Amino acid sequence: MRLPLLAVLLLLGGCTSAQPAQPPLVAAALERLVAEAAATQSTAIVVRQGGREAVRRWFDERPRLVGTQSVTKSVAALAVGRLLTIGALDSLDVPMHRFFPTWAHDGRSAITLRHVLTHSSGLGPPEVRYPSAVATALAAPLVAAPGTSFRYDGVTVQLVAEVVRQLAGKPLDRFVGDELFAPLGITRWHWRTDAVGLPDVSGGLALAAEDLATVGQLLLDGGTWQGKQLLSAAFLAELQRPSQAQPRYGLLWWLEPDGIRANGWQGQHLLVLPAKKLVVVRLREPRDLHSQEENERFGFHEALAPLARALVPARLDGTAGASGAGRSPGR
Repeated sequence: MRLPLLAVLLLLGGCTSAQPAQPPLVAAALERLVAEAAATQSTAIVVRQGGREAVRRWFDERPRLVGTQSVTKSVAALAVGRLLTIGALDSLDVPMHRFFPTWAHDGRSAITLRHVLTHSSGLGPPEVRYPSAVATALAAPLVAAPGTSFRYDGVTVQLVAEVVRQLAGKPLDRFVGDELFAPLGITRWHWRTDAVGLPDVSGGLALAAEDLATVGQLLLDGGTWQGKQLLSAAFLAELQRPSQAQPRYGLLWWLEPDGIRANGWQGQHLLVLPAKKLVVVRLREPRDLHSQEENERFGFHEALAPLARALVPARLDGTAGASGAGRSPGR
């Protein structure tokens, strides 16, 4: 049975990075994780347990910003969560035609923000490409009733940038920088923009591995950082609620039986396992970004979660019945 993230956080008493008690890591398991990371051409790996860093390894000893690919989508979802937390957004079920009035007069009027965040908008591939990623998304045809089918979609998700801009009064990258990264102490980051200057929601964010781990720690700590509630408990519950169209997917995050996971093409991963008090980050700079062979051979898609779970024995974390949910696609 999948253990809800919010329920685990409440069970652990909303553990914070200052709490000293945690199950010990298995040294041999940690060695296996690092060895497998090295064997799959990882650029960096970070393991945190209970807020304490157990491993930070840059395999070429050159800490730097690394493109997170589709992990960007998951960070963008946290921007929506921040809007909800500060009251700038009332509901995930707001119709998208509130932000894009041309959608109010056809079948797209039924598309909600939740549909966009769960890849269930019903929109198909765009028939024409524009310099603006948002304009491209707006031109996509409706091919299914909203909410009825899952199609992993790097185009429609670009609309999140415009939603945030309208509600926050600033671009998505600045909003995330001001409202999330700055409070977390993340000062080094880069967000690629499209031809008209809009942040690329599909895969434009670059971070250092340790800073991506800090994002994971925020989720592990129930959305609270140094006494400030950056993300509400209500939003975290929504984040990990299985969507109707794809039960293994929440709000731009993949759902594990015992946690949540952000995945990116070529093996970018952020894994959060609350019962084990674990945050694991793996980043990889590929030789050929577009190589499917590299993604499959070195993506670390299947092995990461089992190796991470082995770091803390099930008998110590109370999840003896938890098992893997299968492979989540490397995007």
